[in-house]
Amino acid sequence: MKFQRFFVLIFGTILFFNCSKDETTFKNPEAEEPNEQEPVVEEPKPMVYFTFTVDESYDTSSEDNWIILHDTNGELLDYRPYESGQTLEFEALESELTDKINVSLFINKLQLLGVSSELCEGDKYSGTTYPDVSKGSHWTQGKYATRLDGGPSKEILGNFNLNLTNVPKENNFINDETPIMDNGNVSTVRLPDVHSGKTTITSGDTKTYIRNGVRNWQDTEYLMTTLNESMNFKYMFFKNPEVGADITLDYNNFNSFDSYNYLPMLPENKKISLELLGFENETSFKTDTGFLLLTIFGRKIPDMRVPLGYLDRFTHYKTFLNISFENYFYDYHMIGPKPDIAFIPEKPQLNYSIDQLIGFDLTVDVPYVRRKDSWVTPGPVSMETCSTTVWDVVCNQENYPIIGELPEELFTQYPKLEKLQDLTYYSSTIYLQSENY
Repeated sequence: MKFQRFFVLIFGTILFFNCSKDETTFKNPEAEEPNEQEPVVEEPKPMVYFTFTVDESYDTSSEDNWIILHDTNGELLDYRPYESGQTLEFEALESELTDKINVSLFINKLQLLGVSSELCEGDKYSGTTYPDVSKGSHWTQGKYATRLDGGPSKEILGNFNLNLTNVPKENNFINDETPIMDNGNVSTVRLPDVHSGKTTITSGDTKTYIRNGVRNWQDTEYLMTTLNESMNFKYMFFKNPEVGADITLDYNNFNSFDSYNYLPMLPENKKISLELLGFENETSFKTDTGFLLLTIFGRKIPDMRVPLGYLDRFTHYKTFLNISFENYFYDYHMIGPKPDIAFIPEKPQLNYSIDQLIGFDLTVDVPYVRRKDSWVTPGPVSMETCSTTVWDVVCNQENYPIIGELPEELFTQYPKLEKLQDLTYYSSTIYLQSENY
């Protein structure tokens, strides 16, 4: 185009010069109609359809991490390894994408497994698929995004013995941070006490519990709680002793909690585990520096309602309840407010005709917000086959995905990785109340 404009300019100048010199009149020819230029068709540009950020808090130093993307038809879109601190952008033409995508996160790490009396070393391959992810989404993988640093621990001054006197002889505790010890809970604002054992001395109608080897944290307040078989739940705070001294508490001086809430009557079960923690403010909650109020490990509770005790000094709580039944379990987690468990749901009815990961058609007779289906390596682990593959699919009632094949590069790099279609169905976790998928 520049050459054409230059040529026309020179040609016009020459005509003008000849006209002025020879005084000859020239008749300009009719201007030719310019050729119409065809519209420029822009090449389609790729769009960023998914962004994945790996926070520095997520440690990838001891494992291999991959992200794998499929469209909703199971077609492989892209896959890449990733490390802490990276941000990955995935691009494709919009015409090549479906409205939603499936995101899978894959991890390989070394594992040690016990086989008979020996240990075998192998690889643990674990993956999770999340379907129905909107185009343009930006995910961040990290740990404790809202958790603050609790600061350094206090100095340990040694150990002391904790003596609990005047406990009625028939009064048996069922809570302890150590399974089977049944010695009550003792904790500081940072962590529960892990004691070296206990001694029980009976005298007449009372007995004394002696808790051995409690760590003596400098300038620290301790909390002891006791729950007996009659579901009488009490507490007492005390300060750490001088170096070399012991602590003696009188059970008659223990206090009732400011308020109580009770679990519903528990259905017939194999065992329950329960943990309740209290925090004095939002900062202690976010630094996870709270007191352990109650721990019950793997006990079969009789036909009684278990009390949960609360103190006005605590503003936040964490509650974890697990009830094991025949072939299934019930989990309840509440973070922040006091729990309110009105009833224990009955076992839902689960049905499926295809038990493979690809094409799994599970139906459940209760409404739920999401579920996690799990598949594992078939057969037992042995010294010869110490590597295992576990794959989870997280979905809701409507969006179990069409699962695409994994990239061949993964099977080349990890030759003991099982094909997804060869895995065995293991379990389904149904989330009745939770965040939406």
